[in-house]
Amino acid sequence: MTDFGPTPSSFPPTPPPPMPPSSRLGPPWEGTDGPPLQRWIDTAKGVLLDPMTTFTNMRREGGLGAPLAYYLIGLAVSVAAALLWHLVGFGAAMPGMMGGGGRAMAGAAMGIGFILVGLPLLQICGLFIGTAIIHVLLMLFGGQKYGFETTFRTIAYTHGSVAPLSLVPMCGGLIAAVWAIVCLVIGLAQMHETTTGKAAAAVLVPIVLCCGLAILFAGALATMAGFAAAGAAHGIQ
Repeated sequence: MTDFGPTPSSFPPTPPPPMPPSSRLGPPWEGTDGPPLQRWIDTAKGVLLDPMTTFTNMRREGGLGAPLAYYLIGLAVSVAAALLWHLVGFGAAMPGMMGGGGRAMAGAAMGIGFILVGLPLLQICGLFIGTAIIHVLLMLFGGQKYGFETTFRTIAYTHGSVAPLSLVPMCGGLIAAVWAIVCLVIGLAQMHETTTGKAAAAVLVPIVLCCGLAILFAGALATMAGFAAAGAAHGIQ
């Protein structure tokens, strides 16, 4: 002690310790080790097989360009698969279409054009719209801790990874849809540091609403068809 108060333990004062560097260094796609294709494959394997660790180590920020490019590569594989199955189906139907001539060829060309151009544009728009919807739902459920970019990165890396599963014939789309939900719930919980329940609610509510609206629409069409059939039968009588 002095007349001017307690003696400082050291002079000059010891600065506070530096902030530890972020432990989130992934995904491999955004690294520099190895060729881009290998980094894409490593990222996809991590998301599909170990989403907990992958999203725990994934950066929350860093721009939209890298995750969007990753998503587009996965989408390109998915589009190639859709084109392949379209061509296979068209080839099987060729003998029966020979009499159709130019109309059959024009229909096939329009289908291929939509797969190559229209489908990717629709899915890119859907990526941003879907991200906005899920981000708002995370806010409503109290699970949103970080910004839009964090949600976008989670969704882009998830859907970019599951998109190539459509290469599996017949059931590939169903497998991709189910596994996307699982990986997305885990990813949002890890990226936003929230509970699995809140992440699941943000992911599942839009799906439930869409299915409900589809059921209502189908029911309305069935009711209208029933009324129309009853009216026609009454007119015949």
